[in-house]
Amino acid sequence: MPRSVPSPIDPAPGPARYPIASVANAARILGFLTDDHQLKVSDVAARLGVSLSAAHRLLTTLEDEQLLAQNTTTRCYGPGPKLVAVANSVSSGRSRWDFARPYLAELSSRVGGTVNIITLHGTEVAFVESLEAPTTVRVGSRLGAIMPAHCTS
Repeated sequence: MPRSVPSPIDPAPGPARYPIASVANAARILGFLTDDHQLKVSDVAARLGVSLSAAHRLLTTLEDEQLLAQNTTTRCYGPGPKLVAVANSVSSGRSRWDFARPYLAELSSRVGGTVNIITLHGTEVAFVESLEAPTTVRVGSRLGAIMPAHCTS
């Protein structure tokens, strides 16, 4: 019998029939980001109850999938470009970049074009905020898109 999918307002249906510990731990790591925006390997290991090497493998796998990104200075992990894109696509309301909209509007009127805020992740960029120019011929918003850095300006 197929498992029913709960509605967003229904409580969780209980434990999975065929749990995979690594998938559950990866999901828990992503959940940790709601409390801590920067995750240390040692903290993740302690919270999951796994070894440092297991925590490191989970974090680097999530980084390889671009769900996490490592800060090269602090060596901590935070949201990656794909996770940010998913969050932007499912969230409604205010963006964490809303404060920049007046500046984007001013820049757009100065240059007469679409302006974007992007974040660099390795060789790719994630478009985190965008304001389209009001002109007829323009570049459309790429909000939520992930592209190779060499293909953007």
